[in-house]
Amino acid sequence: MDSFNEDLKVLDLNDDYDLSVLIDKYENTLKETLQQHAPQKRRIITLRPLSPWYNEEIGQEERNRRKLERRWRASGLCIDRQLYVKQCETVNAMIKNAKTTYYSSVISSNAHNQKVLFSTVDKLVHRKPEKRYPTASSTTELVNKFSDFFNNKIAIIWKELAIDSSHCNQRNQEEQYAQCVKFINFQEVTEHEIENVIDKVGKKSCELDPVPAKIFQGCQKTLLPIITKISNESLQSGCMLEILKEAVLKPKLKKDSLDYEEYTNFRPISNLQFLSKVIEKVAAGQLLEHLANNKLEEPFQSAYKRFHSAETTLLKVQNDILLAIDNRKCVVLLLLDMSAAFDTVDHKLLLQRMFKRFGIDGQVLRWFQSYLQNRTQSVVIDGVKSISKDLRCGVPPGSGYVKKDPTLKPSQVQSALLVSLLREGESWVKIDKEASKLVDCKWISNQRQAVRRELNPHVENFEALVTFKHFCDPNDPYYVYKINDSRGNPDSPTYVFKTSKAKLLMANNMNKDGVHFLNKEYCFFDGKNKRCRNYTTLTASVYHPLLKKQIPLAVMETEAEDSRCVTLFWTLFQELLTKATTSTCTFNTTGSSTDMAGANLVGIRDVFGSEALKRVKTCEFHFKQNRNKKARELDEESAKEFKDLCEALLIAQSADGYAAAMSNLTKFVNEKPEHEFLELWLKWWDDRKEFIFNAFTPSDGPKMIQAEGIHADWAHRDRSNSSLLEAANMDTRDSILLEAQIRE
Repeated sequence: MDSFNEDLKVLDLNDDYDLSVLIDKYENTLKETLQQHAPQKRRIITLRPLSPWYNEEIGQEERNRRKLERRWRASGLCIDRQLYVKQCETVNAMIKNAKTTYYSSVISSNAHNQKVLFSTVDKLVHRKPEKRYPTASSTTELVNKFSDFFNNKIAIIWKELAIDSSHCNQRNQEEQYAQCVKFINFQEVTEHEIENVIDKVGKKSCELDPVPAKIFQGCQKTLLPIITKISNESLQSGCMLEILKEAVLKPKLKKDSLDYEEYTNFRPISNLQFLSKVIEKVAAGQLLEHLANNKLEEPFQSAYKRFHSAETTLLKVQNDILLAIDNRKCVVLLLLDMSAAFDTVDHKLLLQRMFKRFGIDGQVLRWFQSYLQNRTQSVVIDGVKSISKDLRCGVPPGSGYVKKDPTLKPSQVQSALLVSLLREGESWVKIDKEASKLVDCKWISNQRQAVRRELNPHVENFEALVTFKHFCDPNDPYYVYKINDSRGNPDSPTYVFKTSKAKLLMANNMNKDGVHFLNKEYCFFDGKNKRCRNYTTLTASVYHPLLKKQIPLAVMETEAEDSRCVTLFWTLFQELLTKATTSTCTFNTTGSSTDMAGANLVGIRDVFGSEALKRVKTCEFHFKQNRNKKARELDEESAKEFKDLCEALLIAQSADGYAAAMSNLTKFVNEKPEHEFLELWLKWWDDRKEFIFNAFTPSDGPKMIQAEGIHADWAHRDRSNSSLLEAANMDTRDSILLEAQIRE
C-alpha cells in the first residue's frame, strides 16, 4: 500500500481544473494505479469461510494432528490411533474455546449495535441462502427483464397516482412561503469534515467505483485533498455530473419462502458510487442544519431522524390512543403505506416545495435540480450489466439527501390533504367532505354505534340491560340492582351494580361482633380494567372456608377506580345490606384488604367511618412490587442489600423489631447520595405501617400472600373485553350457582 499511495500523490489539484476534469483525473489515476500494482489475472482459487477466531496456536495443533493421522494410517497400530483421536479432541476443544471467546467479545462490545449483532447471529446459524433468480436463457436477458420490471412498476404506480395538473397548480399557489432565512449557498467543507463524512458513509463497494472499498481505506488519507476539492466544486458550482448519478441495482428476494420465479417477489437493492455518496452526505448535512436552525423540521417525523425510530412513533401513537380512551373519546387510526414511496416523488413538486416551504434558493436549489435531472440506473447480476434506464420521477434509490431529510415529503403526508389526493375519480367536493370527517369525533362515534347495533343489537345497549334486569327481578331483584347511563343522568357516573340476596346474607354474617364462622374473614376490594371494554370492574369479595373459594359479594362495572365511583359502590352495597336484612346493621368486618390507592381508602372512610379505616390491610405483594421497582434504580450490590432490609422490615414481628429494621433502612438511605431518592418513598410506607407490615397485623388477620393469590385467580376467571350485558349474564349465573352450592 505504501508504493500505491506514493503513485497516487501525482494527482494534480490545479485550481484551473473544472469539476469534470477533476473527476476524470480521480477515476483514471485510481484505475491506472490499481492496474499497475494489481493487474487482473485469472486464477482458480478455493473459497474458504472467513475464520477471525483462528490463531497460530490452533494451526500448530492442526499440523500435529495431521502428523499423527499419517503415522496411524501408515502403522495401523492402536496406540497411534489413540494418540490421533486424543489430538482431534484437543483441536476441537481449542476451536470451540476460540469461537466462544471471539463471538462473546463481539457480542459484548456491540451490545447496542443491532446491525453487527444480527450479522453475527446470521453467521452463527449459517443463514446465508443461495441467490436464486427467475429462469432465463442468459444472464443478459435476466438483467434486462429485471430492469424493465422495476421501471414498469414505477410507471404503473405513477400513472395510478396521476393528479390533475389544475388541482396541483391550485394547491401549490395556495401554499405559503416559508418565513425563514433563505438557504442560498453551500458552505465550503474542510478535509477534516470530509474525513468525518467518509467515516459515516458505508464502506460497501460498488461496481462503478474505480477501486474496491478495501483498497480505498488504505489510501484514504492520500485521496482526501482531491475528494474535498471535488465536493466543494460540485456544491459551489451547483452541478452534479452525470457520471455520479448512475445507480446499480441488485435484485433480492423479499423472503426466502417466496417463489423466485415471480419478479414481483424481488426488491431492488441500490448502490451508488462512493464519491457520489460523500457529496450527498455533505449536502444533506448542511440542509438538515438549515432546517434545524429555522425550526422547519416536522415534529412528528421519526424516520431517518436522530434520536427517533419506529419505537418513537409507536410510543407516541399508543400514548395518544390511551389518553383519548381515558377521556372517553373515539379513536381512529389511519395507516398509510405507499408502495415505492421514494421512487414516485414528483421532481417538479419536490423542488417547488423546497423553494416555498423550506427557503431553498440560489446555488443550493440549482444543485438539487442538477442532482435530480438525468439520473440513470441499471441492474447487475454476476458482473453482467443491463441497459441503463432513465429515472423520470422519484429520488435515487440509496441516496442520502431525501432519506436523511424526509421532512421534505412526509411533512405534507401529516396533513389530511393527502386523503384527497388518493382518490379514484370522485369529485373534490366529496373527497374534502369525507376527509373532514376524520376529525369529526361525533360522526365517528355515531358510525361506531351504528355498526355495533348492526352487528349485535344488544352489545352496549342499556335498554337491553334494563330488559335483562326485568327478566331477573322475579327471581332476585338484586341480581342486577341498579343501572345508570351518564348520558341520560350526568349527575352520577355510568355503572351497573350486581349482587344477590344470598351474597348479602353472607356479607351480614361477616359482622366481627357476631358468632358466624365468617366473622373472622377479611373483605377483599379491588378494581380490574380488562373484564369489560372501556370500564373498570370494582369487586368486594370474601374467602369462604367451606366452599374453599373466593366469593364475590358485589360487582360493579363503572367508569374508573376513583373516589367518586368507589364511594358509590360502598353506598349501594350498604343500602342493599340494609334492605336485604331488614335491619340498620352496618357492614362491620374484622378487616378489609385493598391496595393503597387513595380512592379505595377514601371510599371506606366516607361510608363506614374512620374506625373501619383502621382495620384496612394491604397485601404484601403491593409493597414487594413497589420495592422491586425502586431496586432497579440501584446498582446490583445495593439493590440486594436494599431488598434484604425491606424484607426485614416486612417480617418484623413487633413494634420494636419494626423500629430496629426501619433504623437500618434509614441508615442505608442516608449513607450514599445516590440513595436519597428513597427517602420520600420510605416515609410514605412508614406513614401507612398499620396497613402493611406484620408487626402491626392483627393476630386473626388473613395470610395475605395466599389470599392475594386466591383473589388474583378469581379476578381472571372471566374472559376479557366483554360487554356490559355479557358481564351481567356471567355475574347472574355465578349468583345462581352459589345459591345452589349453599343449599347443598
